[in-house]
Amino acid sequence: MVAYHPYFSLTKQNWDEKKKKKDTQKTSRHYITNNTTHTMAIAPITGTLKRKIITDITIGFAAGFTLATLYWYTEHTPLVAKREAYYAQLQKQKQAEDVA
Repeated sequence: MVAYHPYFSLTKQNWDEKKKKKDTQKTSRHYITNNTTHTMAIAPITGTLKRKIITDITIGFAAGFTLATLYWYTEHTPLVAKREAYYAQLQKQKQAEDVA
């Protein structure tokens, strides 16, 4: 006994029609499961992981550079200026003592 297969009983014309129907289902947003066709309401969302990674890296670099610049000009530069002024004052005192 030969197992029944739906394609064995098709003629060439029916085969072409069935193949054409299957090809059009692949190109449109149809997914075939268990010989039933389901149409998706909206297109699937693709590329979100890549977009999120790029967004996270961009935000991280921007926040890092912003905070580094803020630290540099509000904390570091005034401390260095204060230290340089102190050492300049010490140098003037030493020169005054050496002259006297």
